[in-house]
Amino acid sequence: MSVVSTCDLSGVWTNQYGSVLHIRDTGTLLIATYSSSMGNVGTYRTVGMRARTRPGAECSVPVAFAVSWRSLGPEPRDPCWNWSSGMCGSVCLAGDRPVMKLSHLLLAGSPFPGLASPGTYLGTLEFFRDDDKSVTDVPDALRKVALCEPGTDLLSGGWRDDDGTMLVVSVTAEEHGRFGYVDGTLHLAGENIALTGLTDIEATRYEGNRQAVSIVAATETQVYLFAGFLGLKRSGLSLFALQETPTPSSQDYVRTALSFHVLCRQKNP
Repeated sequence: MSVVSTCDLSGVWTNQYGSVLHIRDTGTLLIATYSSSMGNVGTYRTVGMRARTRPGAECSVPVAFAVSWRSLGPEPRDPCWNWSSGMCGSVCLAGDRPVMKLSHLLLAGSPFPGLASPGTYLGTLEFFRDDDKSVTDVPDALRKVALCEPGTDLLSGGWRDDDGTMLVVSVTAEEHGRFGYVDGTLHLAGENIALTGLTDIEATRYEGNRQAVSIVAATETQVYLFAGFLGLKRSGLSLFALQETPTPSSQDYVRTALSFHVLCRQKNP
């Protein structure tokens, strides 16, 4: 029996560290919030995508998420407010219980004294769903205000690398201006694929030289994660890319493909 035929992904998922994802599965788009147990206090906006069709029997379900580490609540400012995360992996069965196995790219856009220097940090996470808990605090819609004004957001526009991969994106401020929602299109191997994601729109305000970016996209059978940084001085976009494919458990070790892209701005995307 395939994973998708036994459940959608809506629910409360807890990982090995005690961090919790509240997910509302709308079919392709995953609307979520994240609560971390790793020293962060607050609730964090998360958006994701899943493959749109059911895989064959015993195959995993590809999923990817973007996280903004700017709290949605009244908590005081934290050094990680200019950070983002990208998570990519799949949902498979552990016995008769679904488990979400994710590669995690933590994008530290600014220093956190005593913890980490700016950079990208790699980890793995496993989430199990608590079927005794229901989703009650994830809104049905993502509340946005307006497109960020030119000059305040340097990510909007077209970006292309040497192999032809292209992102065309626009950034809309979250309702309180805490971070930016990314929407647009991924042009890859002749396909035009809808994308979404999150980005730090306050990097320039706090004199950072890089803006954390996490973008997800999905086709019928695959998901993509692009996670990295926009250079605010040289305006180059450097992104790790993870591609996830439905895979039986016997071939789990080749389900995630990793690549790296340096994209340049296009004047006429």
